[in-house]
Amino acid sequence: MPDQVYKIVNMKDHAELLYSYDDLGRVTREETNIYNNPSLVSTYTYKDVDSTRTTSLVSSHSNKLGTYAYTYDSVGNITSFTFTPAGSGQSKSVYYTYNSSNQLTREDNQFANKTFVYFV
Repeated sequence: MPDQVYKIVNMKDHAELLYSYDDLGRVTREETNIYNNPSLVSTYTYKDVDSTRTTSLVSSHSNKLGTYAYTYDSVGNITSFTFTPAGSGQSKSVYYTYNSSNQLTREDNQFANKTFVYFV
């Protein structure tokens, strides 16, 4: 499926979505066009386990707004999400903590400047 592009067109709103995929069928590029003007292009990279194995877990997602980076624990729970605005470099993050049943128990959110505790 490398370099294959799939197009979805919405004639009512004059919008189209274009998706590109890697050899493993994962989205690597998403383009939204409205009235034939590229309005938002996003690219995706994925977490590697090692040099010979990879995952479907998104490692980073970038567009004209900035870069979104993700980290995961050993079972695939998101442990942090960091956004770095384009051109600014002033990153903010959200950190997640889980219990032994993989239930979210705490969120340290720099965007909201708050900590949320979840009782499960």
